[in-house]
Amino acid sequence: MKNSIAVAGNCDFDNVEEELIFELEGIKILLTHGHRHRVKYGIEFLVDYAKSKSVNIVIFGHTHKKENRIIDGIQLINPGSLSLPRDGIDQSYVIMNIKNGVYDFEYRFL
Repeated sequence: MKNSIAVAGNCDFDNVEEELIFELEGIKILLTHGHRHRVKYGIEFLVDYAKSKSVNIVIFGHTHKKENRIIDGIQLINPGSLSLPRDGIDQSYVIMNIKNGVYDFEYRFL
């Protein structure tokens, strides 16, 4: 079984963290839903926040649109959506592997 970590979305009210910053094998990751960083209006606020936290990777959602780009050395990943994709492509999620300080990831589609 693979390990998994989750954060709350804007409609979740359980006892789940809204945001997590953690490190795996020397890679610092920010996991956030994204609504508090106004990602529907652009990712500039999220990038600035990520830089202030010195993270290497940001995994976020909220827009329900896949994202895969690097800005200012920060890898930005939005896995899309399993329930309501809004980018005209099938339902999707991301599988990420980290080993020996190196990461890779791939989109999977339903």
